[in-house]
Amino acid sequence: MEPLESALTRAGFRVVPRDVSAERGPQEPEAVTAENAARTVVLLSSAYLKSQRAVSLWDRAVAEDPGGGRRHLLPLRVGDVRLSAAYIDRNPVDLFRLDEVHATAALLRALDRPVQITDGVSPGPRFPGTVPRIWNAPPRNPGFTGRSLVLERMRDQLGGGMAVVLPQPQTLYGLGGVGKTQVALEYVHRFMADYDLVWWISSEQTDDVVAGLAELAVRLGAQCGDDMAAASQEAVDLLRRGVPSDRWLLVFDNADDPERLRRYFPQGGSGHILVTSRNQAWSQHGDALPVDVFLREESIEHLQRRAPGLSDEDAAQVATAVGDLPLAVEQAAAWIAETATPIDTYLEQLAQQAPDVLALNQPVGYPEPVAATWNISIERLKERSPAAVRLLQLCAFFAPEPISGSLLYSKEMIEALKPYDASLQEKLVLGRVIREIGRYALAKVDQVSNSIQVHRLVQAVIRAQLSEEEKKDARHAVHRILAGARPDDDEPIDNPANWPQFATIWPHLGPSDARNCKEPEARRLLIDRVRYLWKRGDFRTATTLCEELREIWRETLGERDIQYLYLCFHLSNIYRSRGRYVEAMELDEITLATQREVLGPEHPHTYMSTSSLATDLGTLGEYTRAIELATEATDGFNQIFHDSHPRALAAANNLAFTLRSIGQYAKAREIDQDVFDRRREVLGEEHPYSLSSAMNLARDLRDVGRYEDSVGILSRTYDSYKATLGRTFPGTLSAAKSLAVSLRRAGRLEDARRLTVATRARYRAKYTSANPESLACDLNLAADLYAAGEPAATRDTAQDVVDQYVKVPGEKHPYTLAALNNLGVYQLGAGASEESVRVLTRVVALMREVYGPEHPNTLFCVMNLANATAEQGDLDIVLETERKVSGQLRRVLGPQHPETLAMMANIAVTLDAMGRKNEAMRLRVETVEELSRQLGDSHPMTRIARDELRFERELEPMQV
Repeated sequence: MEPLESALTRAGFRVVPRDVSAERGPQEPEAVTAENAARTVVLLSSAYLKSQRAVSLWDRAVAEDPGGGRRHLLPLRVGDVRLSAAYIDRNPVDLFRLDEVHATAALLRALDRPVQITDGVSPGPRFPGTVPRIWNAPPRNPGFTGRSLVLERMRDQLGGGMAVVLPQPQTLYGLGGVGKTQVALEYVHRFMADYDLVWWISSEQTDDVVAGLAELAVRLGAQCGDDMAAASQEAVDLLRRGVPSDRWLLVFDNADDPERLRRYFPQGGSGHILVTSRNQAWSQHGDALPVDVFLREESIEHLQRRAPGLSDEDAAQVATAVGDLPLAVEQAAAWIAETATPIDTYLEQLAQQAPDVLALNQPVGYPEPVAATWNISIERLKERSPAAVRLLQLCAFFAPEPISGSLLYSKEMIEALKPYDASLQEKLVLGRVIREIGRYALAKVDQVSNSIQVHRLVQAVIRAQLSEEEKKDARHAVHRILAGARPDDDEPIDNPANWPQFATIWPHLGPSDARNCKEPEARRLLIDRVRYLWKRGDFRTATTLCEELREIWRETLGERDIQYLYLCFHLSNIYRSRGRYVEAMELDEITLATQREVLGPEHPHTYMSTSSLATDLGTLGEYTRAIELATEATDGFNQIFHDSHPRALAAANNLAFTLRSIGQYAKAREIDQDVFDRRREVLGEEHPYSLSSAMNLARDLRDVGRYEDSVGILSRTYDSYKATLGRTFPGTLSAAKSLAVSLRRAGRLEDARRLTVATRARYRAKYTSANPESLACDLNLAADLYAAGEPAATRDTAQDVVDQYVKVPGEKHPYTLAALNNLGVYQLGAGASEESVRVLTRVVALMREVYGPEHPNTLFCVMNLANATAEQGDLDIVLETERKVSGQLRRVLGPQHPETLAMMANIAVTLDAMGRKNEAMRLRVETVEELSRQLGDSHPMTRIARDELRFERELEPMQV
């Protein structure tokens, strides 16, 4: 034990540590054995007293000095253990619960080498039992047996990673039920004094990993709101930076896929990572230790401790019968101890049960003796409580994770169990049934969280007992239980307040095979899951799940089924969010046509797809049809529902988007204001939809030149998003991106750039590949760089965005045209006027084709082309072009819009260059006065006009 070894070494002793519970290694020299030592210090702990080898060595040492006169042995009580007379007679020194200073003094006094007690901090390792400041490990297993070699190897391998830059995980892998978790738990408790932070994370599901790390973030003081994904990443980043300490240990228990989990490992720092998994692939991702079954002596020791009086021979027979699998050893020990069954009878029953139950239907990879052991327990349980067995059968089709009390005590669960126990008329009676299951250790019952967890091995054995029809019936019962837990509402996923309830459902959808359920209520949960992943911005996972469901449901339900069509509607949304606009439009076209045939033109789902298709068309520049469909959907919902119904408001929101896309900013603002007001009234100010409407309204204000008003709304919206949903929630990122644009337009260039850089980093951390929103943020950065006078970096950044957009969604897409316009501006700023004219000439032609000749974006691009042409000296054409664009902007935006005034300022520059000084002066004075009145003397637009410079207009892609 390192603290004691350190204290003795500092006192002048030569210390040779030895684990007496393990065999001496073949390379261990005889000189270091306890028999040759001058004094032998024996650490009396729970582990020591459980070890037969350790006890036999004690007995041998006592026999050599019966009276203790030679004082060869010095026993130290270092744990909460009750000592027998054999130890008490040797006057053990009690160090349990002493602090380090007083424990050291007591130890040295016993060795006749007293020291002065000081208040200083011990320079050596901490004493065992020192609980880390941040700690959530499960309680220690008082029945833990053996595993000394594995624990010491873990200690050595983890210790060797303390100085490396990237902590490599130490993985314990092996068969389910072999005791990996128990070994990890024992390691955590045995060596907890080495750490300042120990955090245990259930890792069967990625969502559980995220939740565990998010809880750690709270303990670390991170401010991430309710966005668990952001909080989990913040926790990882804090540990990577050594906050609050570089002495940390993360335990990822029951992990599966290394590739999915590794992104939650702190990429740096000097802490430790411990993983338990059945998946041997972890051996390729750091140090790995296979955890095998018990050694035979460990099985015997465990059986005899749980069932006192069991002979070595009987215990050995039982160990052989259960295959030394720790979980099975524990099961057998519990059975024998509780029922007092004679060993011969037990072994006979075990032998008879196994062939009958699993001869033809053996679960892959699970040893037969374990299944037979559990089958005996299940038969015994059936005699005591048929309802308990039925509950176990149902639990076999849940995930091997804790099953929430809200599911266990639901009315659907009670209804499923009533036929097996007439007394189950009240939920409280269910507790008695659960207690019966715990009695035979067939499940882990957590009284604190009111949950039950059935090990995967037990689940497999139970399922093997059932016929195909019985399995189908049990799955269906589970589907009803899960569906009954769904919150009431049309789209409950859209309300974050419902997410915790859904979190109790998600883990069980896969194991229960809900995707193949024939009842729509269970299938609706799968659509909820798709929608949830989409709303949270996990587009890749949402796409995979949705496409898998689509294939299955196409075969089982048909392409005219209402839920199949509704799933396709969601898949279109996901495609659009990923920038796959053509695919989204094509799927929406098919879905809408089929819904009109099957459901009729006035069904809510039909109008939803109509609105979705309108958005697709708007993003692809097909504005005439987009406006028609968006108006049709809005009017249709208003006829079905009231004006403030969430569906009606969603359709109106999409109509405003389409109007904004064609440059009708005033109409878009009018609708956005109405939707914003109604959503705040119906949903509340902090609801994601209310915040989204606030963003739209702020965009409208920016488009009509009210930059400071836009900044004010977006600042409040961004703060609300961060507080309620976290920094990396998709809406939060969009609000930050839009706020940066408004800050730049308002002249607050440094604030804009700082926010853009931070937001861009969060986009890159959240998404492994580019999407429309992240590319728009990259384009923002180019604008910030240009405003800061960094033309080369600006041009390179914009070119990267253009290259991405040209690939998908293509050269003629409005997003690509915006990026190309900006690239032309930046080329001119870098002195490449000819290249700028070439690019902008092409963009103007495409914009006239896509947008029309008087769309604001087309006019802005023409203005930029005029600037580039002016650099080449053709001022007569430039003046003619600028006067024409000025008249068009007056009609489209109004004579006092800042962008119209910018065009007037550019005309003044052209007149001045042509020698028409008086005309230029009069126009410049008028323009500067109006810009100063609207924006202030210090605003960049006012300064540009005053300094006789040309205005350039960058564009931003429209947020969908």
